[in-house]
Amino acid sequence: MSELEKWQPLSTEEVKSLFKTSDKSFWISGGWAIDLFLGKQTRIHDDIDISIARDDQGYFQDLLNGWDLRVSDPPGSGVLRPWLNQEFLEKPVYNIWSRKAVDGAWNLEIMLCDFENGEWVYRRNKNIRGPAKEFGWINSDGLKIISPEIQLLYKSRGSREKDSQDLQNCLNEFTQNQKDRLRNLILADSGPTHPWVQLI
Repeated sequence: MSELEKWQPLSTEEVKSLFKTSDKSFWISGGWAIDLFLGKQTRIHDDIDISIARDDQGYFQDLLNGWDLRVSDPPGSGVLRPWLNQEFLEKPVYNIWSRKAVDGAWNLEIMLCDFENGEWVYRRNKNIRGPAKEFGWINSDGLKIISPEIQLLYKSRGSREKDSQDLQNCLNEFTQNQKDRLRNLILADSGPTHPWVQLI
């Protein structure tokens, strides 16, 4: 097992507790965002992600003082380097791995998201954006969670079985408006030949 595969993810409650003093927004993301929308755990989650605004990264770095924080740089390369104190991570860097101990398992992944003029901006296509207030929702426990349509947009470029499973589970619960929104997002990003377009 490689170092990148060693995970002991926090629970959603532990994430909430970790950032309980935060006055900056964070959103549960990834597979857990889908299951929180569904109201039940539908599969095993090997990790846990949160999304934060890029401009808030220094605040969260301070909150995680004492943790081992690593940056995936270049993005998607599998290469992690230390996140230096007070270093501002510019685009296209977006992914921070964090763990409580240098030699321990990874506990939390942090995604940097960009917001401009009151809108969220899709990392992979800056022409895809929408009102910031529609980026996420809040569940009955007070947790902010990325909107399932936006999370599925990010998942749509993958070919993993778990992403297709997440799509189908959501389609069983989506309103027509949510289906239309997701379909339009995928059309704007990948075009009409994307296999998910015919499923929505």
